[in-house]
Amino acid sequence: AGRTSAGVCFTLIRKKDFANLAEQTIPEIKRIPLANLCLQFKSLGLGSISSIVSESLEPPEDQAVVNAKQFLTDMGAITDSEKLTNMGRVLSRFPLDPLIGKLVLYGIAYRVMSPVCVIAAFLSSKSPFLKTTTGNIRETASKARHHYARNEYSDHMMYLRIYEDYVGLSTPQDRDAFCSNMVLDHRCMKQIQATAEQLLRLSRQCGYMKEGTDEYYNKYSKNTGLVRGVLFAGLYPNVGWIGEWRSVKTGKIRVGKTEVKTACGKKAKITTESVNAEHNVNAKDLTAKGLSYLVYYETILLESEFVVSGTSIFSVYPLFLFSPDSRLVNGTDIHLPNSWRVFKVGPEWGSRIMQLRHLLSFFFEKSLERVDASIFPESLIASVAAFIEYPLRDTEVSRGDNIFSFSDDDDEYDEEFDDDYVPPEEILDEEEEEEEECGVEEEQVVED
Repeated sequence: AGRTSAGVCFTLIRKKDFANLAEQTIPEIKRIPLANLCLQFKSLGLGSISSIVSESLEPPEDQAVVNAKQFLTDMGAITDSEKLTNMGRVLSRFPLDPLIGKLVLYGIAYRVMSPVCVIAAFLSSKSPFLKTTTGNIRETASKARHHYARNEYSDHMMYLRIYEDYVGLSTPQDRDAFCSNMVLDHRCMKQIQATAEQLLRLSRQCGYMKEGTDEYYNKYSKNTGLVRGVLFAGLYPNVGWIGEWRSVKTGKIRVGKTEVKTACGKKAKITTESVNAEHNVNAKDLTAKGLSYLVYYETILLESEFVVSGTSIFSVYPLFLFSPDSRLVNGTDIHLPNSWRVFKVGPEWGSRIMQLRHLLSFFFEKSLERVDASIFPESLIASVAAFIEYPLRDTEVSRGDNIFSFSDDDDEYDEEFDDDYVPPEEILDEEEEEEEECGVEEEQVVED
């Protein structure tokens, strides 16, 4: 009715809301992220991204195209001149958001494929966490999430543990009861399970797993430290610095207001459903533990402020290993890309860190060039695991008081690794700090 002849149309919406609706739906090209679309254009060899997009019926804003190109450049899919990189060629085979595809590639290379696919499924699906205004139910849900987070300040590891318990239940009734107790949407959990299985199939079909079986590419899946390290590498450049910020106008720190300053300069808050939300963590406590950085999946603009979701908090060490173009200056200063942050380290350790970073970058690039993940040496994986203090021991996790785990119950620690180690000290630019709208109260010293 109403399409080809007269009829009656029923709209299940309030008159006021209906009256405020736009005449036409906003075209999809203006609503969706453009990164994957731009990547597909480049893989087909269609020319300049801007010229192709401008030919669409209702082209998106120029700034949206610029942001998409910059994002693809930062994550290593294209060069500054818009040439497709080896990573871009492999990512173009995935019908996925490029960042999710990059995360999966790192998971395969570092032999932690299955847990990374599960986490990727959570990130690319609708959130299964039900929102409720009932106080006791909301508190129950929060406690359940923190139980699965295990004091690791990671939404991603919480996702993984919830999923493992969910799929470990044998009957639909048990899974339904589990979702009810955890305040989860059972339909969303089913969809996440299907997405995780689909990602595993895509991983096998993309050609990157030329040699070896699924067991081979999951060899270190129980090593929590490696999984977290891969998360940081795969989700880069979505990183930020977490702290308590002060306004230049008042000069006062907003106590308890934990905010994030992203690598691209945006200020953001952590979504309230995260285990790292400001009502769950304190920036000053995190800094005291040497935890001042986080990686996130996406930034969302809600009303007048940015919010980041899908977060894990880290020390500075993953930044050293997985930030492209980080460099050693004067033998003691590690500069992150665009001098976003600068750290002072011992001369010998600065050289070691840079050597390991260059080797990781070289062999990962070589594996992408040949589209063969087995090229990535296990000796390098072992080096990364040792650096983050999760050494590989018969694929079992050796936990300790380390930069990726913060449990007070674990006391084992390899002191030999730290004999000549000097913790990196962050160098803050005082002039830059005064000009910033927000800044930290004092210098941060990241301690092991």
